[in-house]
Amino acid sequence: MKESVFRGCAAACALAVVVGVGACGGTSAPSHPSSPSPPATAQAGESIKGIPFYQPSTVRSNTGTSATLTSPDPVTKVNDYYVGVVDAHGWDTVSKSTSAYHGNLTIKKSGQGATISVAPSGSGSLISISTYPTS
Repeated sequence: MKESVFRGCAAACALAVVVGVGACGGTSAPSHPSSPSPPATAQAGESIKGIPFYQPSTVRSNTGTSATLTSPDPVTKVNDYYVGVVDAHGWDTVSKSTSAYHGNLTIKKSGQGATISVAPSGSGSLISISTYPTS
């Protein structure tokens, strides 16, 4: 008797696993892409909400409100570029912290805010630009 109860439980568990796995492998499209776009070289004039992409750089991700780039240039060179962009394009600096090892700019202009972060990555730099509306 115990053996038949055990076999019944084992069969029910196996069926539950098969049904569960089958349900996970449905044919409906995922709500978001399963694989990101491949990295692409940032084009001259390419920007996010008015903040130009550093040249030379590779776009690792771009959602329209945030972007991640990599560049072979050192952090200090990228920092200098973005400090110049902020000044030249009429952005107000809310906070600024830069060094040879990092950069962080928080800026705003006309109802738009942004944070630009720069960090070492391999022999170059990782650049993160995040934008958001301000009130």
